[in-house]
Amino acid sequence: MDLGGSARQWGCAPLVLMLLILGGIQSDGQRQDSNSVADPCLPIGRLKRKDGITIALGMAGPPSTWYNNSDMDSNILSPCSTQLAAQISSNARVAIFRPALEQLALLRINNNSYLQLVQDFPGNASLIVYAGRNPTVVSLPRYFLTPYGRVPELTLVLNFQIGKLTNLLWKNNNCGDCGVDSPACIEGSCATSESTCQDLASTNTTVLNGTDPCRLAVYYGHH
Repeated sequence: MDLGGSARQWGCAPLVLMLLILGGIQSDGQRQDSNSVADPCLPIGRLKRKDGITIALGMAGPPSTWYNNSDMDSNILSPCSTQLAAQISSNARVAIFRPALEQLALLRINNNSYLQLVQDFPGNASLIVYAGRNPTVVSLPRYFLTPYGRVPELTLVLNFQIGKLTNLLWKNNNCGDCGVDSPACIEGSCATSESTCQDLASTNTTVLNGTDPCRLAVYYGHH
């Protein structure tokens, strides 16, 4: 399932591989989606396997963007707090998705929105994922645009305890496709060089083959 979304200005609402959900989700064979929360900044109750979950991807400049006074030794700013969100860059973007816990899905923002992100944050952009309130669960920031190029996929692990979302953690993929010593290795993920992304003949061929190495994808599943 391909769930497309558009990136919006930060002020409109309080691109990432979501591949693994750890245990703690109860099963109910007859139950349909009972989670009515559609806003990523509202409290999330206990979820079951057939429920959906509303999550947000915040995208802005370097990782320091997401910290109080850009101090990466301080706490991450919560996008769901009116007071703290005011400290986040005004040109940040947000994309909202609602995948189902027991479905495999591909989440990514539409191409026009992604190209706008590339223009707005050339070679230096990061993202966070967040959901819920009191508390809001927020991931650490990760690069998706770097001076070398573009990170096409990331892996996010959702941790649950008795149906409650407790953590959003990045999985280190150990740069299996490019090698940890490669300049393409960015925080454990392999980036595609910007020169390759500017080569339309090259990227069009890979897109026709079912992949897009120059556009961030969010895969979602459960374990």
